[in-house]
Amino acid sequence: MPAAVADSSGSMQPDLVVPASHGAFFVAVVATGTGLPVPEDAVLLGAGVALAHGTLLWAPTLGLGLVGVLSGDLLLYAMGYSWGHRLVGHPRLARRFTAERLASAQRFFDRFGDGAIVLARFVMGARGAIYFLSGSLRRPFWRFLAIDALACLIQVPLLLWLGSLAGPHVDLVAARVGQARLALLGVLLAIGIAALALRRPRS
Repeated sequence: MPAAVADSSGSMQPDLVVPASHGAFFVAVVATGTGLPVPEDAVLLGAGVALAHGTLLWAPTLGLGLVGVLSGDLLLYAMGYSWGHRLVGHPRLARRFTAERLASAQRFFDRFGDGAIVLARFVMGARGAIYFLSGSLRRPFWRFLAIDALACLIQVPLLLWLGSLAGPHVDLVAARVGQARLALLGVLLAIGIAALALRRPRS
């Protein structure tokens, strides 16, 4: 069941989707990656609320969450690999994969390389275009899968945990998810910069 939440300023956050079963949770997670107009965060946080209420169990929820998120991402990759930029003019998908959005994703790739696959998971609105473009550019499948799985291992448990901790106060957490996402993105960028600095040959 969805639950509307608001931040401290009174503006509405995306509805939370609190699943009633493990099967419903899995379907919702996969659907968010394939066109469902609900943010993935809303489903994962909602599942955390269900964990707090005892509706869902931790082990299957975490496993299904990881598999569901990866399945949605791999479908986007497969769409890009199979059809590439031909989908830009598709009547149903043109709004999601616009030429401008794909061009922006290309610049993102040019700047961050494979790191764009990780960063896109924590940048609202970037994931679909980046993962679609990964397939379109024929990025090696196993490399894409490994990098995306690493990002999922960070995001999925974190959002489930935040939702379970919040319980009845999940509106406060939902209002701060954007801030937490930016903070985590900053940490990832710092780690990446440090790794590049260490790899540079010393003069």
